[in-house]
Amino acid sequence: MPLRYLVWTREGEALFGPWLSDPKAWAARAEMLRIAAHGLAELCRRDEEHVRAGQSPAGCLYIFASLPALMLAGMALETLAKAAIVRQRGATWKGCFPREMSNHAIPRLLDLAGVALSAEERELAERLEVLVKWFGRYPVPKKPKDMRFGLAARIEDFEVFSGIYSRVAAVLTQMEIRDDEQRR
Repeated sequence: MPLRYLVWTREGEALFGPWLSDPKAWAARAEMLRIAAHGLAELCRRDEEHVRAGQSPAGCLYIFASLPALMLAGMALETLAKAAIVRQRGATWKGCFPREMSNHAIPRLLDLAGVALSAEERELAERLEVLVKWFGRYPVPKKPKDMRFGLAARIEDFEVFSGIYSRVAAVLTQMEIRDDEQRR
């Protein structure tokens, strides 16, 4: 059977539109990204420890994985924040994303999701936004303003990321509980 490419048609709308309106679909994708980010971060930590113990960096290639790990972490936060926004607003798919969701502005998306950030968390969210925008697509940021951070990612950032992610997940869970109670 030849490979068919699906263009966005009524058929595509019928297949995928409901997923874009379902906070659980967004949250499931966010969880996949979080798991991948954490797995890569663990390999990075392991290789950092090996290098500190005197092993050659040539055999520890995951030592260079902090940037892609944090890019995935940023994608997970962005997607989970969008799940909360869809849940809050009862957003339905109408052929295009709502304007506030058609970007990678992680700090703004977290604000819209109702998650307050400390100064440290906001700074990390800004760095993650920069990584999400360029790291998987270009060798360096396309805009000079995105090069403002001297250190784009530290493996230690995962503790802060995990805290933010947990709070967004808790907000989403509280919304689900409230919605369930209102339906009763």
